[in-house]
Amino acid sequence: MNNLPDEGEEIAFVELNADGSPYQVFTAVYRKGRRVGFGSMYDIERSKASGEFLMSDSGGGDAGHLQRPDAKWWARADHPVADVDVYDGHGAVTGRPPDEKNRVGDDHLLSFQGMQGDPFPIKDLADRVRVVDSLVVCGTCDDWLDGDDTNNPCEHTRWCDKCGWWSTPEEPCRHDKKGGRP
Repeated sequence: MNNLPDEGEEIAFVELNADGSPYQVFTAVYRKGRRVGFGSMYDIERSKASGEFLMSDSGGGDAGHLQRPDAKWWARADHPVADVDVYDGHGAVTGRPPDEKNRVGDDHLLSFQGMQGDPFPIKDLADRVRVVDSLVVCGTCDDWLDGDDTNNPCEHTRWCDKCGWWSTPEEPCRHDKKGGRP
């Protein structure tokens, strides 16, 4: 079961954090087994509260990129890896493709400290995510939360209609100097 929102959208490229958890996900659109275009770039975080991988669309339309040249990564066999931009760790594109020695296979198990549930193959990630409109981080809870569930994903955060964004103790909006709920 593919939990991505668009018909034919599949995960095509994943950059991993140093601890082995997914950092960012790029998708492509497939019709009858052929890639017909690039999809989106998603931020991905693991929610401690729900135990789920939460993904939020943050743009895209390209083959992907690596923020760190030494990052581990996964790509579908048919993904144009030569088109992936590799950054030098300081914001500049290197012009080199991802290093094949850092590629992980379809059978690579996603397993990292703090992960809830059993490890699973990276190729099954699309079956294990929940796509949300917004991710909210609460420093007090030390957790990533689904901003779609409620106006207050936890007791420390609140939605500000004036700003159109979340107010948290770490980043209070200008209308809520204390952050969170009173």
